[in-house]
Amino acid sequence: MKSIWTFTVETDRTLYMKGLYQWETYSGLLEGLPTDKMNQGILENIAKDAKRHVPFCDAVYVIQPEQTPFPYEREHPYPFGKPMSLPDTVCVTNLYSLEPVRNEDGEGSQLTVVWFQENYAFPIDVEIRDKIMQIEWSKVAESFYY
Repeated sequence: MKSIWTFTVETDRTLYMKGLYQWETYSGLLEGLPTDKMNQGILENIAKDAKRHVPFCDAVYVIQPEQTPFPYEREHPYPFGKPMSLPDTVCVTNLYSLEPVRNEDGEGSQLTVVWFQENYAFPIDVEIRDKIMQIEWSKVAESFYY
């Protein structure tokens, strides 16, 4: 059985999870509905938000979430934009490998990965695990030194 803390990418590279940070996507929304414009702002800033939790890693990879129409049944259009929602939970982890990338003199490689899913992990949604395992690690991760 595979560990929930490890992933295999590029056929043979083992990645290990180093922490998991989670919060509600709309935790600051006190009134009104989420909109496509609000979601665009969330997605534009999510890498910066992730770096607050994993400040030692400059490489950030965001698995783009799907937006779904938010049910809005009123006589008039919603005045603040098109009601759309992202999955309920933002998840951020630092993945690392004991093998460097690109410059072979590093001691390992790492990548901060951000995704959205409906519920708090664990488990990590199967679709998300599949997308993590499809990351082209050697192109997007960074080497690190102890």
